[in-house]
Amino acid sequence: MFIVESLGERIYDALRSKSKDADKKSVYAKLSVNEKETRDAIEKELESMNVPAPKLRTRCATGIADALFWTLPERSLLRLLTGILKKRAFSHWRERHNSRNPDLWTLLLEHENLQWKMLDLSE
Repeated sequence: MFIVESLGERIYDALRSKSKDADKKSVYAKLSVNEKETRDAIEKELESMNVPAPKLRTRCATGIADALFWTLPERSLLRLLTGILKKRAFSHWRERHNSRNPDLWTLLLEHENLQWKMLDLSE
């Protein structure tokens, strides 16, 4: 999840830089910040379990993803992002893991719902 949130932050940064629409740029900027805040919450949870955050793997993954994100056009990035978000990963994971830390899983579900709302995705 830590890596996923880092990748999300990167894709929103790439979308923000590619968009010519000021409103979309603002949405992408807010979602990028939200990805970082969610990643930070996940990192705190990992620390509380004495599990180090996978920072080296994250740097490798985001470096490779950055190369891809910056070469793809905005429309392709949006299709990729929409495909990922439609899987509703946090909703499914929350059903299985909510008992471990309900506050974290509520935050992750709110994060997922915020993305759907701000990107105007439909079920």
